[in-house]
Amino acid sequence: MFFKRKVSTNDAVPRATTENAPPTGANRRVFLSYSRRDREVVDWFYNDLTARDLSVFMDVASIMPGEDWSSRLAAIIGEASAIVVFVSRAALESQIIQFELQQAAAKSVAILPVFLERIAGDMIPAPLRERHFLVLDEQSLESLKRMSAAIVETLERIWAETQGAPALAPAASEQAAESLAAELRSESQPAAASNSVFVVHGHDTQCLQEVEKFLESIGVKAVVLTRMSGDDQSLFQRFFRFGSEANFAIVIITGDDFGASLIQYEAEGVKDRALQFRARQNVVLELGFFYGRLGWENVFVLSKAPNKVYPNFERPSDLDGVVFHSMSPGAEWQERLRERLGRAKIIARA
Repeated sequence: MFFKRKVSTNDAVPRATTENAPPTGANRRVFLSYSRRDREVVDWFYNDLTARDLSVFMDVASIMPGEDWSSRLAAIIGEASAIVVFVSRAALESQIIQFELQQAAAKSVAILPVFLERIAGDMIPAPLRERHFLVLDEQSLESLKRMSAAIVETLERIWAETQGAPALAPAASEQAAESLAAELRSESQPAAASNSVFVVHGHDTQCLQEVEKFLESIGVKAVVLTRMSGDDQSLFQRFFRFGSEANFAIVIITGDDFGASLIQYEAEGVKDRALQFRARQNVVLELGFFYGRLGWENVFVLSKAPNKVYPNFERPSDLDGVVFHSMSPGAEWQERLRERLGRAKIIARA
Protein backbone atom coordinates (compact mmCIF):
# COMPACT_ATOMS: atom_id res chain seq x y z
CA MET A 1 0.00 0.00 0.00
CA PHE A 2 1.52 3.33 -1.07
CA PHE A 3 0.27 6.77 -0.09
CA LYS A 4 1.60 9.33 -2.52
CA ARG A 5 1.47 12.72 -0.77
CA LYS A 6 4.29 13.38 1.67
CA VAL A 7 3.40 15.22 4.88
CA SER A 8 5.95 17.24 6.83
CA THR A 9 7.37 15.42 9.83
CA ASN A 10 6.54 18.55 11.83
CA ASP A 11 2.83 17.80 11.50
CA ALA A 12 1.29 16.57 14.71
CA VAL A 13 0.48 12.89 14.80
CA PRO A 14 -3.27 12.54 15.45
CA ARG A 15 -4.62 10.66 18.42
CA ALA A 16 -5.99 7.17 17.83
CA THR A 17 -9.71 6.80 17.31
CA THR A 18 -12.04 3.83 17.67
CA GLU A 19 -14.65 4.97 15.16
CA ASN A 20 -15.54 2.36 12.55
CA ALA A 21 -12.94 -0.04 13.99
CA PRO A 22 -13.68 -3.40 12.33
CA PRO A 23 -13.53 -6.38 14.66
CA THR A 24 -10.88 -8.81 13.48
CA GLY A 25 -11.09 -11.42 16.17
CA ALA A 26 -9.72 -11.28 19.68
CA ASN A 27 -6.68 -13.24 20.86
CA ARG A 28 -4.53 -12.16 17.91
CA ARG A 29 -1.28 -11.38 19.69
CA VAL A 30 0.87 -8.81 17.88
CA PHE A 31 4.23 -7.41 18.97
CA LEU A 32 5.33 -3.97 17.72
CA SER A 33 9.02 -3.52 16.95
CA TYR A 34 10.22 0.06 16.45
CA SER A 35 12.88 2.68 17.06
CA ARG A 36 12.35 5.05 19.98
CA ARG A 37 12.76 7.90 17.51
CA ASP A 38 9.47 6.77 15.92
CA ARG A 39 7.70 6.42 19.27
CA GLU A 40 5.00 9.04 18.62
CA VAL A 41 3.56 7.44 15.47
CA VAL A 42 3.98 3.90 16.85
CA ASP A 43 2.02 4.91 19.97
CA TRP A 44 -0.81 5.91 17.65
CA PHE A 45 -0.76 2.51 15.94
CA TYR A 46 -0.59 0.76 19.33
CA ASN A 47 -3.81 2.48 20.45
CA ASP A 48 -5.62 2.04 17.15
CA LEU A 49 -4.68 -1.63 16.63
CA THR A 50 -5.76 -2.34 20.21
CA ALA A 51 -9.10 -0.71 19.43
CA ARG A 52 -9.38 -3.06 16.43
CA ASP A 53 -9.49 -6.09 18.75
CA LEU A 54 -5.83 -7.09 18.48
CA SER A 55 -3.80 -8.00 21.56
CA VAL A 56 -0.91 -5.60 21.05
CA PHE A 57 2.42 -5.63 22.91
CA MET A 58 5.34 -3.22 22.85
CA ASP A 59 8.33 -2.91 25.10
CA VAL A 60 7.37 0.16 27.12
CA ALA A 61 3.86 -1.14 27.79
CA SER A 62 4.70 -4.81 28.28
CA ILE A 63 7.98 -4.88 30.21
CA MET A 64 7.98 -3.84 33.86
CA PRO A 65 10.83 -1.88 35.46
CA GLY A 66 13.52 -4.20 36.82
CA GLU A 67 12.71 -7.09 34.46
CA ASP A 68 15.44 -8.70 32.33
CA TRP A 69 14.46 -7.01 29.08
CA SER A 70 16.07 -9.55 26.73
CA SER A 71 14.44 -12.56 28.39
CA ARG A 72 11.10 -10.79 28.63
CA LEU A 73 11.24 -9.65 25.00
CA ALA A 74 12.07 -13.16 23.83
CA ALA A 75 9.15 -14.56 25.83
CA ILE A 76 6.66 -11.97 24.53
CA ILE A 77 7.74 -12.47 20.91
CA GLY A 78 7.54 -16.26 21.34
CA GLU A 79 3.91 -15.91 22.45
CA ALA A 80 2.99 -13.55 19.60
CA SER A 81 1.14 -14.51 16.43
CA ALA A 82 3.00 -11.83 14.48
CA ILE A 83 5.56 -9.08 14.85
CA VAL A 84 4.94 -5.77 13.07
CA VAL A 85 8.25 -4.01 12.39
CA PHE A 86 8.03 -0.25 11.83
CA VAL A 87 10.94 0.35 9.46
CA SER A 88 12.80 3.65 9.25
CA ARG A 89 16.41 4.66 8.86
CA ALA A 90 16.62 4.88 12.64
CA ALA A 91 15.10 1.41 13.00
CA LEU A 92 17.68 -0.10 10.64
CA GLU A 93 20.40 1.09 13.01
CA SER A 94 18.78 -0.45 16.11
CA GLN A 95 20.47 -3.47 17.67
CA ILE A 96 17.31 -4.18 19.69
CA ILE A 97 15.21 -4.48 16.52
CA GLN A 98 17.78 -6.89 15.09
CA PHE A 99 17.45 -8.94 18.29
CA GLU A 100 13.66 -8.91 18.00
CA LEU A 101 13.79 -10.04 14.36
CA GLN A 102 16.17 -12.87 15.27
CA GLN A 103 13.79 -14.02 18.01
CA ALA A 104 10.79 -13.88 15.65
CA ALA A 105 12.62 -15.86 12.96
CA ALA A 106 13.86 -18.46 15.46
CA LYS A 107 10.34 -18.97 16.79
CA SER A 108 8.68 -18.93 13.32
CA VAL A 109 6.60 -15.87 14.18
CA ALA A 110 5.07 -14.08 11.18
CA ILE A 111 6.89 -10.81 10.36
CA LEU A 112 5.15 -7.82 8.72
CA PRO A 113 7.36 -4.81 7.87
CA VAL A 114 5.64 -1.41 7.76
CA PHE A 115 7.86 1.24 6.18
CA LEU A 116 7.45 4.68 7.72
CA GLU A 117 9.60 6.22 4.98
CA ARG A 118 10.99 5.20 1.62
CA ILE A 119 14.34 3.43 1.90
CA ALA A 120 16.65 2.26 -0.89
CA GLY A 121 16.34 -1.48 -1.52
CA ASP A 122 20.01 -2.22 -0.90
CA MET A 123 19.71 -0.79 2.62
CA ILE A 124 16.91 -3.16 3.60
CA PRO A 125 18.03 -6.43 5.23
CA ALA A 126 16.83 -9.66 3.59
CA PRO A 127 14.58 -10.75 6.52
CA LEU A 128 12.46 -7.65 5.80
CA ARG A 129 12.88 -7.34 2.02
CA GLU A 130 11.65 -10.87 1.33
CA ARG A 131 8.25 -10.53 3.02
CA HIS A 132 4.85 -8.92 2.62
CA PHE A 133 5.34 -5.22 3.38
CA LEU A 134 3.38 -1.98 3.56
CA VAL A 135 4.63 1.57 3.01
CA LEU A 136 3.31 4.75 4.66
CA ASP A 137 4.16 7.98 2.84
CA GLU A 138 2.31 10.42 5.06
CA GLN A 139 1.08 10.80 8.61
CA SER A 140 -2.33 12.38 8.09
CA LEU A 141 -5.22 10.95 10.10
CA GLU A 142 -6.87 9.32 7.09
CA SER A 143 -3.62 7.71 5.92
CA LEU A 144 -2.89 6.37 9.39
CA LYS A 145 -6.38 4.90 9.58
CA ARG A 146 -5.98 3.26 6.18
CA MET A 147 -2.60 1.88 7.17
CA SER A 148 -3.95 0.49 10.43
CA ALA A 149 -6.75 -1.26 8.55
CA ALA A 150 -4.22 -2.56 6.00
CA ILE A 151 -2.05 -3.98 8.79
CA VAL A 152 -5.01 -5.91 10.18
CA GLU A 153 -6.07 -7.12 6.72
CA THR A 154 -2.55 -8.24 5.84
CA LEU A 155 -2.06 -10.00 9.16
CA GLU A 156 -5.34 -11.86 8.71
CA ARG A 157 -4.17 -12.99 5.26
CA ILE A 158 -0.78 -14.09 6.62
CA TRP A 159 -2.41 -15.97 9.47
CA ALA A 160 -4.79 -17.66 7.05
CA GLU A 161 -1.85 -18.75 4.90
CA THR A 162 0.48 -19.87 7.67
CA GLN A 163 -1.43 -20.55 10.87
CA GLY A 164 -5.15 -20.22 10.51
CA ALA A 165 -5.69 -22.50 7.53
CA PRO A 166 -7.00 -25.93 8.56
CA ALA A 167 -4.75 -28.88 7.81
CA LEU A 168 -5.76 -30.90 4.75
CA ALA A 169 -6.82 -34.47 5.23
CA PRO A 170 -4.41 -36.96 3.57
CA ALA A 171 -6.76 -37.57 0.63
CA ALA A 172 -7.32 -33.85 0.07
CA SER A 173 -3.61 -33.18 0.39
CA GLU A 174 -2.83 -35.80 -2.27
CA GLN A 175 -5.53 -34.39 -4.53
CA ALA A 176 -4.10 -30.85 -4.15
CA ALA A 177 -0.61 -32.10 -5.00
CA GLU A 178 -1.89 -33.93 -8.08
CA SER A 179 -3.76 -30.81 -9.23
CA LEU A 180 -0.68 -28.66 -8.81
CA ALA A 181 1.49 -31.16 -10.70
CA ALA A 182 -1.06 -31.33 -13.53
CA GLU A 183 -1.17 -27.54 -13.72
CA LEU A 184 2.61 -27.27 -13.93
CA ARG A 185 2.79 -30.02 -16.56
CA SER A 186 0.11 -28.38 -18.68
CA GLU A 187 1.98 -25.06 -18.57
CA SER A 188 5.50 -26.44 -18.83
CA GLN A 189 5.81 -25.66 -22.55
CA PRO A 190 4.42 -22.18 -23.19
CA ALA A 191 2.94 -21.80 -26.65
CA ALA A 192 4.55 -18.47 -27.50
CA ALA A 193 8.28 -17.92 -27.42
CA SER A 194 9.70 -14.88 -25.65
CA ASN A 195 12.90 -12.92 -26.00
CA SER A 196 13.42 -12.85 -22.22
CA VAL A 197 15.03 -15.42 -19.94
CA PHE A 198 15.01 -15.80 -16.16
CA VAL A 199 18.47 -15.51 -14.59
CA VAL A 200 19.17 -17.21 -11.24
CA HIS A 201 22.30 -16.07 -9.44
CA GLY A 202 24.17 -16.08 -6.15
CA HIS A 203 26.40 -13.43 -4.61
CA ASP A 204 28.87 -13.06 -7.49
CA THR A 205 27.57 -9.85 -9.07
CA GLN A 206 30.43 -9.76 -11.58
CA CYS A 207 29.23 -13.05 -13.11
CA LEU A 208 25.67 -11.77 -13.18
CA GLN A 209 26.69 -8.57 -14.93
CA GLU A 210 28.73 -10.53 -17.47
CA VAL A 211 25.71 -12.68 -18.33
CA GLU A 212 23.41 -9.65 -18.51
CA LYS A 213 25.82 -7.84 -20.82
CA PHE A 214 26.03 -10.83 -23.19
CA LEU A 215 22.25 -11.29 -23.27
CA GLU A 216 21.79 -7.60 -24.05
CA SER A 217 24.29 -7.89 -26.93
CA ILE A 218 22.16 -10.58 -28.61
CA GLY A 219 18.83 -8.86 -27.99
CA VAL A 220 17.64 -10.98 -25.05
CA LYS A 221 16.10 -9.45 -21.94
CA ALA A 222 17.41 -10.78 -18.61
CA VAL A 223 14.74 -11.19 -15.92
CA VAL A 224 16.63 -10.76 -12.63
CA LEU A 225 14.40 -10.78 -9.57
CA THR A 226 16.73 -8.74 -7.39
CA ARG A 227 16.77 -5.93 -9.96
CA MET A 228 12.99 -5.59 -10.06
CA SER A 229 11.18 -3.08 -7.88
CA GLY A 230 9.12 -4.72 -5.18
CA ASP A 231 5.37 -4.61 -4.70
CA ASP A 232 3.41 -5.96 -1.74
CA GLN A 233 4.47 -9.53 -2.53
CA SER A 234 7.27 -11.38 -0.81
CA LEU A 235 10.40 -12.33 -2.79
CA PHE A 236 9.22 -15.95 -2.74
CA GLN A 237 5.85 -15.00 -4.23
CA ARG A 238 7.47 -12.87 -6.91
CA PHE A 239 9.78 -15.74 -7.84
CA PHE A 240 6.82 -18.02 -8.55
CA ARG A 241 4.99 -15.24 -10.36
CA PHE A 242 7.82 -14.46 -12.79
CA GLY A 243 9.40 -17.93 -12.77
CA SER A 244 6.14 -19.49 -13.88
CA GLU A 245 6.09 -17.18 -16.92
CA ALA A 246 9.64 -18.06 -18.03
CA ASN A 247 10.36 -20.09 -21.18
CA PHE A 248 14.08 -20.43 -20.52
CA ALA A 249 16.32 -20.11 -17.45
CA ILE A 250 20.02 -19.45 -16.92
CA VAL A 251 21.36 -20.58 -13.53
CA ILE A 252 24.71 -19.20 -12.35
CA ILE A 253 26.35 -21.40 -9.74
CA THR A 254 29.15 -19.78 -7.74
CA GLY A 255 30.93 -20.69 -4.52
CA ASP A 256 29.06 -18.40 -2.14
CA ASP A 257 28.61 -20.69 0.88
CA PHE A 258 30.55 -23.24 2.90
CA GLY A 259 29.05 -26.63 3.73
CA ALA A 260 29.92 -30.18 4.71
CA SER A 261 28.41 -33.59 5.28
CA LEU A 262 27.59 -33.91 8.98
CA ILE A 263 29.06 -37.42 9.04
CA GLN A 264 32.36 -36.12 7.67
CA TYR A 265 32.37 -33.00 9.83
CA GLU A 266 31.84 -34.95 13.06
CA ALA A 267 34.48 -37.56 12.24
CA GLU A 268 37.38 -37.39 14.66
CA GLY A 269 40.04 -34.90 13.60
CA VAL A 270 38.08 -33.58 10.62
CA LYS A 271 35.80 -30.67 11.59
CA ASP A 272 36.50 -27.62 9.38
CA ARG A 273 38.62 -29.67 7.01
CA ALA A 274 35.37 -31.14 5.66
CA LEU A 275 34.04 -27.75 4.55
CA GLN A 276 33.69 -27.16 0.81
CA PHE A 277 32.47 -24.26 -1.29
CA ARG A 278 28.79 -24.57 -2.19
CA ALA A 279 26.23 -22.67 -4.20
CA ARG A 280 23.55 -20.75 -2.34
CA GLN A 281 20.59 -22.89 -1.27
CA ASN A 282 18.14 -20.67 -3.15
CA VAL A 283 20.15 -21.17 -6.37
CA VAL A 284 19.97 -24.96 -6.08
CA LEU A 285 16.25 -24.78 -5.20
CA GLU A 286 15.45 -22.58 -8.20
CA LEU A 287 17.57 -24.78 -10.49
CA GLY A 288 15.43 -27.76 -9.49
CA PHE A 289 12.25 -25.73 -10.01
CA PHE A 290 13.20 -24.81 -13.56
CA TYR A 291 14.40 -28.33 -14.44
CA GLY A 292 11.00 -29.64 -13.35
CA ARG A 293 8.99 -26.96 -15.11
CA LEU A 294 10.94 -26.26 -18.31
CA GLY A 295 12.83 -29.50 -18.88
CA TRP A 296 16.59 -29.98 -19.08
CA GLU A 297 16.81 -28.56 -22.61
CA ASN A 298 15.54 -25.13 -21.52
CA VAL A 299 17.84 -24.65 -18.53
CA PHE A 300 21.44 -23.51 -19.05
CA VAL A 301 23.79 -23.95 -16.08
CA LEU A 302 26.86 -21.76 -15.73
CA SER A 303 29.47 -22.30 -13.05
CA LYS A 304 32.43 -20.35 -11.79
CA ALA A 305 34.80 -21.99 -9.33
CA PRO A 306 36.14 -19.90 -6.43
CA ASN A 307 39.49 -18.22 -6.92
CA LYS A 308 41.08 -20.56 -4.38
CA VAL A 309 42.77 -23.92 -4.73
CA TYR A 310 41.33 -25.21 -1.46
CA PRO A 311 38.74 -26.21 -0.45
CA ASN A 312 36.95 -27.93 -3.32
CA PHE A 313 33.82 -26.59 -5.01
CA GLU A 314 31.13 -29.16 -4.22
CA ARG A 315 28.61 -30.03 -6.91
CA PRO A 316 25.14 -31.00 -5.58
CA SER A 317 25.02 -34.82 -5.65
CA ASP A 318 21.71 -34.94 -7.53
CA LEU A 319 23.33 -33.01 -10.40
CA ASP A 320 26.02 -35.52 -11.24
CA GLY A 321 26.01 -35.88 -15.01
CA VAL A 322 24.55 -32.42 -15.64
CA VAL A 323 26.59 -30.27 -18.03
CA PHE A 324 27.93 -27.23 -16.21
CA HIS A 325 29.34 -24.62 -18.60
CA SER A 326 32.41 -22.99 -17.10
CA MET A 327 32.75 -19.21 -16.91
CA SER A 328 36.52 -19.42 -16.54
CA PRO A 329 38.63 -17.23 -18.88
CA GLY A 330 38.75 -18.64 -22.40
CA ALA A 331 35.64 -20.76 -21.96
CA GLU A 332 33.17 -20.71 -24.83
CA TRP A 333 30.02 -20.46 -22.75
CA GLN A 334 28.66 -17.53 -24.80
CA GLU A 335 28.56 -19.59 -28.02
CA ARG A 336 27.04 -22.58 -26.21
CA LEU A 337 24.38 -20.35 -24.69
CA ARG A 338 23.66 -18.73 -28.06
CA GLU A 339 23.12 -22.20 -29.56
CA ARG A 340 20.77 -23.24 -26.77
CA LEU A 341 18.76 -20.03 -27.03
CA GLY A 342 18.45 -20.62 -30.76
CA ARG A 343 17.16 -24.16 -30.25
CA ALA A 344 14.66 -22.83 -27.71
CA LYS A 345 13.53 -20.20 -30.26
CA ILE A 346 14.40 -17.36 -27.89
CA ILE A 347 16.58 -15.93 -30.68
CA ALA A 348 16.86 -16.73 -34.37
CA ARG A 349 19.23 -19.60 -35.12
CA ALA A 350 22.35 -18.70 -37.09
